[in-house]
Amino acid sequence: MPTGYSEDESDNSETDKTFCNYRQPYTAKIRVSKSYQKGGGLSAQLILVSLRQYASPEQAKASFDKMAKTLETCRKDTSDGQKVTYALMNLPEIGDRSLGVRIALQGATALQGFALVGPTLVSTGTAGVVSADADVVADLLGKQVDRYSAAATE
Repeated sequence: MPTGYSEDESDNSETDKTFCNYRQPYTAKIRVSKSYQKGGGLSAQLILVSLRQYASPEQAKASFDKMAKTLETCRKDTSDGQKVTYALMNLPEIGDRSLGVRIALQGATALQGFALVGPTLVSTGTAGVVSADADVVADLLGKQVDRYSAAATE
């Protein structure tokens, strides 16, 4: 993690909420996530790292493709009663394929990057009211993909 972030011990269990409620073609066999925070109050910044491993690379690719296709047209949504807007975001090529999305909701911005790596969808995201940095997302996503790939070949 970048300097100053500490592990967030609060409940960070993932929900099954998808962008514009699209239907996922496959369910991940393994899902893990961890969140980190820095600062507090209005200057608080969050980072979330997650891995979703599917039964095969084909299932992971189909799941990534469905999400990417949805984000081509999905611009507005509702989550927990709040209006949310999405916009695709540039990211460097990471893993087999990658994409980024900017998520704006009620005065806060979240930036999330996704990378497809064999049977796994790797994701990193950051959020904050005052600041959210796409360079942090891209850097962390690249590092997570490298670490996952190294561990998968051991």
